[in-house]
Amino acid sequence: MSDESTYYRVYHDPGLNSSSLLVGWEEDTGSLGSRVIDYLISKLNPKIIADIPPVGFFSLVGVAVHDDVIRFPEAKFYVLKKKRLVFFKGNAPDTEWYRFLTAVLDVGENHCSMKEVFTIGGMLSTDPHTAPRGLLAIANGPEMKKLLRRYNIDSDMSYQSSGGQRPTLNSFLSWMAAQRHLPGANLWAPTPYYLASVDDPRAVKIIAGFINTKFRLNLDLGDLDEAISRQEAAIARLSASVPEIGNIIKKLENNMPVNEEETEKLIFEIRGALKNQGSRG
Repeated sequence: MSDESTYYRVYHDPGLNSSSLLVGWEEDTGSLGSRVIDYLISKLNPKIIADIPPVGFFSLVGVAVHDDVIRFPEAKFYVLKKKRLVFFKGNAPDTEWYRFLTAVLDVGENHCSMKEVFTIGGMLSTDPHTAPRGLLAIANGPEMKKLLRRYNIDSDMSYQSSGGQRPTLNSFLSWMAAQRHLPGANLWAPTPYYLASVDDPRAVKIIAGFINTKFRLNLDLGDLDEAISRQEAAIARLSASVPEIGNIIKKLENNMPVNEEETEKLIFEIRGALKNQGSRG
């Protein structure tokens, strides 16, 4: 294991002369970034080559506990050499964003000859799950805009953080990539707000489908289609058994206002219905 940086650890050099980096965060809206990366990892079986130790970036106070097992923050790099793809999945750092993201880009450039970077994110939407959804993107420069146009992706989308708030990690990373003259894009898939606390297989498919096409992975995404069908069937059953839920969804479909009480009920009932039927894609 090399120890070239106090910020990251490289276990072995993958021997790439060019690569693309895909980035997903655990704390993303609906955990979409990490879910897409997890899905691709499960399909492609890339190899771990590096990580960023949590010391200095995370408080380690109040760490997550699942099934009585402590889960410390993680940040790992995986490589699929035959497709020259690097996957990064990690927890969002509590502090030292610039130093942390510098480590992400340094691993990509110094050890994987990275030539472009894509971040993956979810975006809360008030549209219902029955509405058409497509891939959105923000490019960090003209070269990436040109690339995205080849896939009929609108890259003129603009996003600004609320006043007084710092930019998102994805926006910050894309900006930092531009400072290194690396083409980059933030990929976004809209997620209905009532699906943010559960899996959203349609959002996963929107982004995974683009990655599958661009990098010619030849993946069969049929399991995502099945997960979408199961989820929609579960919501339809809920709407039939609890007419109030069906009426709220119809309001969203017709762009009618939904009050706070209706919003809370919709989120609560959808979460219960989908978690009970195990809708994970």
